[in-house]
Amino acid sequence: MARSPDKIKSIDGSKETLKLSVRISDLWFIGTPNKSEQAEMVFVDSDGDEIHAYRVCDHQFKLVFIGVTVVRECVLEDIPFRKYRFAGFADVVAGQFEPRLLVDVIGVVEEVVFRQVSGKGRRVVFKLKDLSQQLLSCTLWDDYCLQFLKFLDDYEGDGPIRVLLTHGRIKEAQGISLS
Repeated sequence: MARSPDKIKSIDGSKETLKLSVRISDLWFIGTPNKSEQAEMVFVDSDGDEIHAYRVCDHQFKLVFIGVTVVRECVLEDIPFRKYRFAGFADVVAGQFEPRLLVDVIGVVEEVVFRQVSGKGRRVVFKLKDLSQQLLSCTLWDDYCLQFLKFLDDYEGDGPIRVLLTHGRIKEAQGISLS
């Protein structure tokens, strides 16, 4: 009889080997393109709990893949594609967050404060407003910056621009901002 998969919330460091049924809910690469890149992933199980190969989720442990790790593609209809964990703007502004963890935020663009699209460090800084009218300063870098600015340039609507940022890192820099 096949062993039942372990749940992410049951990971407590007591087992050296785990059997997990998870979906990759987010994937990105860090490092220098075509030189020394490292894949970063957030995994989610059927309960919606998340874990990451680096500690950016609200879980005490992280997963590490070694040479004998087996990864197989399979149909996992009971695992959600994404479970949002929205951070309240007021909590972020008040400093009630853990800086290393990733969060999701949603709001409308209030104003674009700064753009730098030439040279090194392309970025756009904008104010995002939530339903309680709380403002949060957000920064998008590199390709995300260019995609956002292209959307703004092409936007012909007259309604508010809604933004959903997933797996954003909160950090303090000249006030509180989300990158």
